[in-house]
This record gives sequence, structure tokens and C-alpha cells, in this order.
Amino acid sequence: MICHVCESPAVGQCQVCWRFYCREHGEIICETCKEKSPDWQTSHGQSDVALSQAVSVAGPDQPPPTPEQLEEMMRQMGVVRKTILKRVIPVAQTQTIGDTQITLVSLDLYDECFDAHIRLRTLGIGQADPVQRHGMPNMEWEVTDDAGRQYATSFNGGGGSSDEYRYDMTVAPGITDDVQRLDFVINQIEWSTFPFLPNFGRRTITEPGPWRFEVSVN
Repeated sequence: MICHVCESPAVGQCQVCWRFYCREHGEIICETCKEKSPDWQTSHGQSDVALSQAVSVAGPDQPPPTPEQLEEMMRQMGVVRKTILKRVIPVAQTQTIGDTQITLVSLDLYDECFDAHIRLRTLGIGQADPVQRHGMPNMEWEVTDDAGRQYATSFNGGGGSSDEYRYDMTVAPGITDDVQRLDFVINQIEWSTFPFLPNFGRRTITEPGPWRFEVSVN
């Protein structure tokens, strides 16, 4: 695995975009994501000192962390704890731009956050660029409500084949009772080749949007 910034040997994987970074370009979060979201540390209660302490707990010469230490590491890294599922909102909205079709499938609402489940299909895959056929879509979501409040998003897992992906995203904080509508926007998708496909090199292509979704939460 190589760093997506400088192609040096990777030492970790970013917990926001899930691309790999080297010692110079990341620590829990890669430099690219830190630059794109300068308020990440504030909004997630993080600091460089706290991150270093969290990483040192599970160092190679250390015993496995206790449950209490894991809980503290999660808190310091901004991992949102999901407790009781309040309700599920079926959405099933689909937007297609060019050959890329995105469906916002549903939302799972918790007190602390909510999860969004997304499906992406590449239509006409036979004519698609090799980066799209053999790469990974990196989607940058903007989420706001009808009062103009902005929400933080983080990748929560996903995968798929050459023409279909399933993508889960955690959004925080949780919505309050006064929220009537949530707006989801993807301004662009950046397709990146996987580091273990050397025949295609380290390539990216950008596919412009926007894909927009308006969801009533009543």
C-alpha cells in the first residue's frame, strides 16, 4: 500500500476517506481531509496530543487496550456511539447524471447521529474509463437541514463490484424535533484507482455533479 499524497509506503488508513497515508501525511486522518475540513478537530473534540495518546495505547509493545481505553480512543477520534435506533426513514430517491446513478436508500435515526445508506451504479460500464471500472468512488457529501445547520459526515463502510457500490455514511449530530427536511448534495465524485492495480497507475478522474436529495423527516 502507498500514500495517496506522495506514494511513499503507507503506515495507516484515513478514517474519513479511507485512503492510505505515510508518516508525513497523516495520523488517524490524512492531511488531505484535514485541509478540506479544518474544523474537524474542533467538531470532533480532537487534538494532536489526544490522537497521539490514543495511538500509543495500542502500540506494538503494549498489551491490548482495555474496554475503557477503547472507549476513550473512540471518543478522542470522534467516533459517534450509536445507542438506540429510534426509527428508519425509507427514502428511495434516485438521481442520474451522465452514466452515474445514485440512490439514497434510507436513513437510520439515533439520538447522537443518523446513518445514510447509499447505492451507486455505473451505467454503460463497458464504455466507462478504466479508473471507474477498476477504482473506488470518493463522494463528498454536504448535509444541511431546513434551518441551514450543517452536519459532519464520515464514511462508515461499503464496497461492491465494477458497476454497483453500496456506501454507508454516518452523519452527526442527530436531528432535533424541529427539523422538517434534510438536504443532501454530492458536488462531485473522485474516482481513484486502487494501489494494487499497477497496470493502471495512480490515476484519478473527477465526475461533476451535483446529485441532490431532499428528504422529509416528519
